[in-house]
Amino acid sequence: EIRLSGSALDDKLEFVVGGFYFSENSDSFIGDEINLLISPGANFTDPSDDIRVPLPFFRRYYDVEVKSYAAFAQLDYALTDQIKLIFGGRFTKDEKSLDIEQYIGGPVGFFGPGGIPGYNSATLEAAGVPMNIDDDDFSIKAGLEYKLSDDMLAYLSYSQGYKSGGWSARTNNPAEFVVFDPEYLDAYEVGLKTTVLDGRARLNYVAYYYDYTDFFATATGTDGNFVVVNADAEFYGVEVEGTARLTEHLDLFAALGWQDGKYKGVAPTVFGTTVGKEPQRLPEITAKIGASYYRPVGDDRAVRLTVDFNYLEDHFTNLQNSALGASGDVELWNAKLDYELADGKYTLSASCRNCANKEYVAQSFDFAGINFVQVYPGAPRDWLLSFKVKF
Repeated sequence: EIRLSGSALDDKLEFVVGGFYFSENSDSFIGDEINLLISPGANFTDPSDDIRVPLPFFRRYYDVEVKSYAAFAQLDYALTDQIKLIFGGRFTKDEKSLDIEQYIGGPVGFFGPGGIPGYNSATLEAAGVPMNIDDDDFSIKAGLEYKLSDDMLAYLSYSQGYKSGGWSARTNNPAEFVVFDPEYLDAYEVGLKTTVLDGRARLNYVAYYYDYTDFFATATGTDGNFVVVNADAEFYGVEVEGTARLTEHLDLFAALGWQDGKYKGVAPTVFGTTVGKEPQRLPEITAKIGASYYRPVGDDRAVRLTVDFNYLEDHFTNLQNSALGASGDVELWNAKLDYELADGKYTLSASCRNCANKEYVAQSFDFAGINFVQVYPGAPRDWLLSFKVKF
């Protein structure tokens, strides 16, 4: 990425222009070893007592090439000392190609290929599935800032977003191997940034509305395959966040958010998969509160202790809104202790995440067609010791 920034017209105009290029080539392998449960054994806690029938091993080899090009610019113009206009634009072009080979049977493991050839790029193209995708988009941004006083700034903004399409390629069933469309976003925001208590505290407020066209949502098909669902959707919410210097050594920070959203016009089922009414991974209430205590302990040494609490309200972690896919209320404590030497040149840190070892569901997939739900728990308590040097 290359950028050029500067100012003109007696600093009334600030500008950024640039270009972007990205190239990636990836080779990957996915193997699926599936055993169908025919009858549970007498001891339900011992899988070795079950009666199971193994399916042939499914293996797939992927070769993906991606190239992305973009040109962008943004102009900020001060009409007056209080009013600033913002205009920007970005043109993006994405090129993707996929080569895939599937084999059924053979030994379990990466090496092979082995087994009987299944579908591949040629058979998919013959069925009307393109193996090359070219997407492009021109997105804009427009905004207005109004400085109400030295301590208060109001703003309005409208911006567009874009993500290129792709393939729903993690499937053993060629009928579910489909191309999904690009995702587009129209985002509207209104906000207020304030400084209070003689500059010792900052409070910021924002309300937003996001209107998606062909929003990406991942799901699982009835045969145990992964699919991507395109659906129009809207999300909206409000957020309040702030920081305050309570004493010479103690800072307090907090944030509170409310959000909601829904799919618009989505089909009730996709490849036999039921689509839940609530979008996945969308907690209605989010909150964070914490404090940071900084104290010099010598001429060039200091300690800093930071503690924060994070809350996410119970929400669904899969498209189907399965009961087993509910996250539960997520309540996480984190802490970090820094010891700084030589005026911050050296820092020794000890920290913990999820210090209370809270259990919660982070992600899940509902394989209803083959009668099980795959659940990924959130990360347990972990500790980190680090040492940093500034050069």
